Amino acid sequence: MLKGQAAMEYLVLLAIILIVALIGVVVLGGFAEGGGDAMETSSKVYWAGSAIPFGIEHWTQINDTLYITLVNKRPERYILRSISLSGDVKALGVGWTVGPNARKNISISNLTACDKDAYDYFSYDMIFNYTTTNGVERLQIGAKPLEGSCSFP
Repeated sequence: MLKGQAAMEYLVLLAIILIVALIGVVVLGGFAEGGGDAMETSSKVYWAGSAIPFGIEHWTQINDTLYITLVNKRPERYILRSISLSGDVKALGVGWTVGPNARKNISISNLTACDKDAYDYFSYDMIFNYTTTNGVERLQIGAKPLEGSCSFP
């Protein structure tokens, strides 16, 4: 084997390994922190897909109010007692009944207000406190934060 041929084969093999590694990092979301769109997409996949029993199909924040469309993904009725957004607990009085597979539009105000210059993206760790039909109190702690770009009227 010639010296030049061995060096060229080594460089080609190294290039293939680097390309495969780069594809693996991108597929596994290694560059998600590079932009809000990737984080927002990840949030949408989780909250619309695998979050149980409550999912969130749509959300937006305008000024200091977050608007969400909550969906009960289970065939059981629940009473939603409170929603915590990054530690800020919003009690719902005696609770809101959310029927099986039902949707509920909820607005949560008095949050950090959106600002085009300083705060144009939000992220909240979500915790739902609810009661089952058997009277058992439960918590649903979101595995991913609820994230998105602020809407400006």
